[in-house]
Amino acid sequence: MKWYKSRKLTMGALFLGMAGLFLPPSLQAQTTVEMGYGQAVSGVIAAGDLTLSSGQLYDEYSFNGQQGTKILVNMSSLDLDTVLWVTDENRKALAVDDDSGQGTGSVISNYTLPKTGKYYIWATTHSNGETGEYALSLNKQPVIGTFASLADKQTIDGILGTGDVQLSGGQYLDAYTIAADAKTSILVTMQSGDFDTYLWLTDSNGKVVTIGNDGQDSTNSQISFVPKQKGNYKLWASSNFPQETGSYSVTVESINLTAPLALSPIMESIQPIGNGQTIDGELSAGFAQLNTGQLVDVYSFNGIANQLVDIGMETAEFDNYLRVYDVEGKLIKMTDGNSIAGLTIPKSGSYLIWASSVFPGNTGAYVLSFNKTDAISGNLSGKIVDTCSGAIIPGANVVTAANFYFTSSNNDGAYSLTDIAPATYSIKVTADGYLDANTSTVLSGSQSLNLDIRMMPAGKVDTDNDNVPDECDNCIMAANSSQTDTDGDGYGNACDGDLNNDGKINAIDLGLFKKYFTSQNLVADFDASGRVNTLDLGLFKILVTKRKPGPSAFVK
Repeated sequence: MKWYKSRKLTMGALFLGMAGLFLPPSLQAQTTVEMGYGQAVSGVIAAGDLTLSSGQLYDEYSFNGQQGTKILVNMSSLDLDTVLWVTDENRKALAVDDDSGQGTGSVISNYTLPKTGKYYIWATTHSNGETGEYALSLNKQPVIGTFASLADKQTIDGILGTGDVQLSGGQYLDAYTIAADAKTSILVTMQSGDFDTYLWLTDSNGKVVTIGNDGQDSTNSQISFVPKQKGNYKLWASSNFPQETGSYSVTVESINLTAPLALSPIMESIQPIGNGQTIDGELSAGFAQLNTGQLVDVYSFNGIANQLVDIGMETAEFDNYLRVYDVEGKLIKMTDGNSIAGLTIPKSGSYLIWASSVFPGNTGAYVLSFNKTDAISGNLSGKIVDTCSGAIIPGANVVTAANFYFTSSNNDGAYSLTDIAPATYSIKVTADGYLDANTSTVLSGSQSLNLDIRMMPAGKVDTDNDNVPDECDNCIMAANSSQTDTDGDGYGNACDGDLNNDGKINAIDLGLFKKYFTSQNLVADFDASGRVNTLDLGLFKILVTKRKPGPSAFVK
């Protein structure tokens, strides 16, 4: 659950409450503050504080505990990405937590003290150099014998009051169970006009999954989470401040994240994102929308098999959701966290990033970042043009077979496939009003290759089926999609055995062919292979039988 910057640091954060690896503190004078159960303190991480050997500043607290007592320690902050430690009397680490709390807060919950004696709490940060204010609380884990069941789409009305179970800090609380499936996003909302509400959620082992308050306004609370596994979770409905009583309602809603998520309406554009690029985006009405109601922005990138990819999405305005698909629509990875890190590309090709929200109706700004490891790759680019007129064709779709990469031509008719795997590519191009164009090329190593592709307008006559209409074909009866005309006489090489340009194909041309075979004069390269060889000799024998070159649209 992300920290919403609009929230104030409430008193509820004071009363509630193995990630990154940190080294033990360096040997130095200890400044320790004593705490008791039900106590909340505020502190400041600042220059001059105690320092871990790994560089993070920290404050140290102590408390006396009885063997078998289950404790709940919470640290919250608007300034810090917090980390909590609990150690024994010898300062040997017993428990640590990074991100279980609200936003960037930390919670050590349901931890059982192994013996009677002194214990220490270290309040520290995730990264070196972090400074700022925080709130810390210590409680005994609440014990409740009966949990009411709360089903999807159900709303339950309740009352906090005397006779309810109390935290050691004085807040009353009610408890519920929620049956949840993995890969289902769950939203819980608590509303009250009588007191300032507070929610937190634990797994079946009593470990805090997430906590939250002020999700909607000054008194209502909201949390969302995606279970890592199927099971029963415990929901704790309480108040921000001690001794608060009154009526409330709590509601559960869920969305199956594995269900098909069609786009409606159809996306108008997909924005490419390159290695090392950061994009400022915004979810807003009028753009692409999932059939479940969430707005979505879609980005594309090219990957190579076994390449590692990191994708980040940061926002303070909504609970975000990231998905990665291949171009065939197969879901590769999804998360409701801020990043997809270390994703291994399963096969070379283009991929889609769906940047969205967990719940429908959310809007707001976000920052999307993209990085991938180095790999041997090349670039393929060019223009898509009309075969006859040479006019550029914007909006043409360019797709490669086998290694499935895709892109579209821009308003200048230009297309570009960057960072693609070296390979032999069969390329298909489609565009409204044109017949599909098919071609192939070889991309070697880190080569950057320019390849212009011509497209034939639909409804045109093409006798030789070479994707060039008869009206602009320099060999109407001989397929030659390249339209190679080495001597520039208006006849394409494929139908031009007239090597001396006298309008006839005869023995004189045969003599010239023998000469050109030796000198590699490409006028005699009838198959446009880039060389004159025995294949061209075979083609010349066929051309001789026609007696004259052509026919060509350019020679009457």
